[in-house]
Amino acid sequence: MITDIRKPNVSKVAKGTMGKNILIYGDGGTGKTSNAIKAPDTLVLGFEPGLAGLEGVRYFLMQNWTDFQQAVKLLTLAAADTKNPLPYKTVVVDGIDRMGILSEKYVSALHGANSISEVTGDARYSIWKDYANENDIQIMALINSPYSMIWIDHAATRKQSTPTGEEFDQIYPAGASQVAAKVFDECDICAYAQRQPNTVDGHEVLSTLFLRSDNSVATKTRFRKVVSFIPEWDYDKLEKAID
Repeated sequence: MITDIRKPNVSKVAKGTMGKNILIYGDGGTGKTSNAIKAPDTLVLGFEPGLAGLEGVRYFLMQNWTDFQQAVKLLTLAAADTKNPLPYKTVVVDGIDRMGILSEKYVSALHGANSISEVTGDARYSIWKDYANENDIQIMALINSPYSMIWIDHAATRKQSTPTGEEFDQIYPAGASQVAAKVFDECDICAYAQRQPNTVDGHEVLSTLFLRSDNSVATKTRFRKVVSFIPEWDYDKLEKAID
């Protein structure tokens, strides 16, 4: 409620990753999860078992959509409890392409089906609407939460067209558009992690993180001063790039 029109809120941009929504996507082995868990006071909501070899990670495995609903509810309710705060500053959602699979199973079951493709006729519009709404509710609850959010996804390739009708391949976040595209649209930074070839003498080169790119890769940032890419990226370099 506005009580004094002369005293508006004044926006402030926090430095680094804190308080931001960040999507990092790419192929396996590009450091997405291993770097995300280096963020301060991290909790991982994992949609796939991708923590092998990572010691001491606090996580919950999302085996079905109800697990995710419960996690989102508990995290958002606890965020409002200043007397008994949770020990988390960062929430990592690992595997948003699988999110869409689990949410489809959940919504399909509500309609008495195993998948959306089984539903026909007038009910098909209804189930697609329910599917989009269910994903929107859970995603936006986390997007609008006070936690720093890091969303992790795999990469896929799709055909796109230039204004003149020429087709080209674009790398983009994998998964259902009601999930991956929603997260992409709502995040402050969407970055692509690309594996790099080894040096000529066989030394490993760590992956490059692209925060800005041409149309061949889907990336975005709300911040004008962010660098285009981070060679051999890690969490500390990402933090500095956003400062």
